[in-house]
Amino acid sequence: MRPATTHRAGGATGYIEARPIAIFRIGRPGQRNATRDIIFGNDTFSFILFLWIVLGRNVFLSGDNIGVAAARMNPTMNTISPRDAALFVARFGLSLLFLTMGWGKATDFTGTIAYMAQTGAPLPALAALIATVVELGGGIALTLGVAVTPVASALALYTVVTGMIGHHFWTYAPGLMRYDMTIHFYKNISIAGGMLALAAAGAGRYALTRRHQAGIAA
Repeated sequence: MRPATTHRAGGATGYIEARPIAIFRIGRPGQRNATRDIIFGNDTFSFILFLWIVLGRNVFLSGDNIGVAAARMNPTMNTISPRDAALFVARFGLSLLFLTMGWGKATDFTGTIAYMAQTGAPLPALAALIATVVELGGGIALTLGVAVTPVASALALYTVVTGMIGHHFWTYAPGLMRYDMTIHFYKNISIAGGMLALAAAGAGRYALTRRHQAGIAA
């Protein structure tokens, strides 16, 4: 980790402090919450952006990232793999829905309980808690590439179960509502299929788990 550096501009002292894991803290002395206000904010986009800053800082911007470590272990290995790039994009695409919905549930938990009661879920408060933890925790894990195989497998099962609970189109009379529920149910099935494919393929090279393993092997 590089030491903190200071600079002066316009008579005021600011600082840029290198952090070992997540981000660079930018601000003036005494502004302890500046980073939190900039990164987290109140919207889902800021939260997802923060996760990708964490991933970039630990995987892509590190001098000992997985590509370098892999090249040390196998000099003939191509460090730019279309498969790994595709898995990286797939993880982001599949996690985006869970991050968005999980963050929404966490920031409006009372509304989440009310929604669970409206859909007829048993024990609405417990169902809301489980849904929030699974969606937000699973989305974060997929984004960062942590325990991807078990997490993706669990999310595949979760998506099928929630589809059967929340989008049971077979109980509706023919019409617009049945059509809408049918679309949402089969979307859930498609997402579950993508999760199973990701579980079988693994996280790929650009993941925190793989970086940790490569660091140990190196």
